[in-house]
Amino acid sequence: MGWSPLQADPISREILNKRGPLSPAEFEEVKKHPEYGFQLLKDAPGIPVLSAQCALQHHERVNGSGYPYGLKKHETHSFSQWIGLLETYDSLTHPRAHRDALLPHQAIELLYSGAGTLYDMDKVKLFRNKVSIFPLGLTVQLSSGESGIVSKVFPDYKHRPVVRVLKDRSGTTLKEPYEIDLSRHLSIMIDRVGEASAQ
Repeated sequence: MGWSPLQADPISREILNKRGPLSPAEFEEVKKHPEYGFQLLKDAPGIPVLSAQCALQHHERVNGSGYPYGLKKHETHSFSQWIGLLETYDSLTHPRAHRDALLPHQAIELLYSGAGTLYDMDKVKLFRNKVSIFPLGLTVQLSSGESGIVSKVFPDYKHRPVVRVLKDRSGTTLKEPYEIDLSRHLSIMIDRVGEASAQ
């Protein structure tokens, strides 16, 4: 009898929340989730069959190194390729039980390292050109110890925005905030993003 959506999660929470690397057997279990998703969606009323196909193929890679079937680019739907790319970016930029989140520009660099082999090169380029790596208003902490918010983003330097510094290195709120243009101060980097960086 096949898996049913009425059953408990087919992949154990113990595996999904494990701290540290998965064993080969655990990874093989995790690799079954595209098929579980396909089974869940394929006969669901109101959900297009293409959605089920995308769930099945979103971990396939253009060079055939993905799973569950090792399909290559021409064997997968373009939407599946997009979902795989975006899912990877989302996963990289959010913390997991076994690792910390990467900064957005670091995740883009990793995607680029797989462009042409894991991910379609044109899709990676388009994503890089369209995504807001450090959106306006994002809270950030700088390598200098100061923290603030992104106040301006230049189209040609999306990874080096202008930051309005609101707190000094000791965490004291400034009476007179000032701005640092990271495209001009190349020795200063964004170290952390999100609300935790403002504390």
